[in-house]
Amino acid sequence: MKKRVFPFILATIMTLGFTSCEKIIEFNGDVTEPYLVVISKPQADSTWMLRVSQSRFFLSNAEVPAINNAQVIVAVNGNESTATSEGNGMYNTGIVPQPGDSLSIRVISPHLGEVSAGCRIPQRPVVSDFTIEYDTTIYENSWTNIHDSVVINRYVEGNINLHFKLHDPANERNYYMVRLATKTWGSWSYRYITIEDNILFDIDATNEVFDLYEEEDNNGTAISFTDERINGNAHPITISLYIGHVSPNTYFDTPDQELELYPTRIEVYAISRDQYLYNKTINAAENYDGFMQVISEPVQVHTNIEGGIGILGASSKVVINVFE
Repeated sequence: MKKRVFPFILATIMTLGFTSCEKIIEFNGDVTEPYLVVISKPQADSTWMLRVSQSRFFLSNAEVPAINNAQVIVAVNGNESTATSEGNGMYNTGIVPQPGDSLSIRVISPHLGEVSAGCRIPQRPVVSDFTIEYDTTIYENSWTNIHDSVVINRYVEGNINLHFKLHDPANERNYYMVRLATKTWGSWSYRYITIEDNILFDIDATNEVFDLYEEEDNNGTAISFTDERINGNAHPITISLYIGHVSPNTYFDTPDQELELYPTRIEVYAISRDQYLYNKTINAAENYDGFMQVISEPVQVHTNIEGGIGILGASSKVVINVFE
């Protein structure tokens, strides 16, 4: 099957990081006209932001052009308002959406026309039964320095397995994402994790993404999946996290004493179908082995922006505090 592609937008959307409509834009070797690009991922309980720019030709190294003079009209459950430009293509709606809210946008650019999109904030996922299992070993090494002082290093190595149950509502299609964050030096960062689950990841969890570059879906800093094979069940999920750390002059009796030095949390998201497809295709594009051969074998990136390209994808989340 011939791949459907957006050959000029890969660099644009991957740089931005931010009713389904999938368009086909054929590449015939000519530089294409720019498209209006809107990237927005509203989340329940967080201020809704958008980024507006224009696409660039995928072989160009030029900076992605931001658009600061667009008119951005947003609506929550039919009530319209106008977003405020904050520069660098960012727009602040001043709205904090809630689960179940219906959102829509209209973005009007003086030079690139008008685009639109809509989505609904999913209900928060339900999780329970969180437990921690350690599969680690503590190694101890002591030595005497030039001052005749004994220096003791302890090395904790192995896996920590974080278990919880995800309660999926019956008779509806749901999409999820799992992340794990650790707070160091005052800021949160997302860790690379693995979810070993033959039910969720044994084969492709959906047939909605066609002709994607094949790769593992069960590891990374954000793992997305559907409820296709767990519909209506309380499904156990395990996050495996490798740890290995040297701690000079410090004693730990158990591995968790060291891990508790760093606040850690699991974030479980319910995401919209469009955000799920966007996550999957962006992940495929970023990991495509033949990326430098993108002219001949590009990866399609999902979009749901009518009249342009980009994504309006929604989510809501629950947080499991592992170590506070």
